[in-house]
Amino acid sequence: MSQTDTASLVLRDEDVQWIVNDHGELGVLIAGQAFFMYKAESIRYDPSLGDAHAPTLYRIVRKREFGESGPHSYNDDCYYKSERDDFEWKKLPPLLTFSV
Repeated sequence: MSQTDTASLVLRDEDVQWIVNDHGELGVLIAGQAFFMYKAESIRYDPSLGDAHAPTLYRIVRKREFGESGPHSYNDDCYYKSERDDFEWKKLPPLLTFSV
């Protein structure tokens, strides 16, 4: 791959979003693809399969939902909201396949 080809592979901050699915699994949405952590592995779900047990929705992780700690009240708005975050549940994006 030439340097020009690899330049398009550089991710920007806005290309990556930390998410949680409707099964409570922590994940990351990278350039439109959702990956979730499961037993120290990275997994992807294919929403087109229609598996009744597979998660189908995701949303952005809330400010203190995974790991951020410190004195706070759960009634505090900053626990639930941030100016940048959108907490609406969305459908998982379809899987992309790549060939090299």
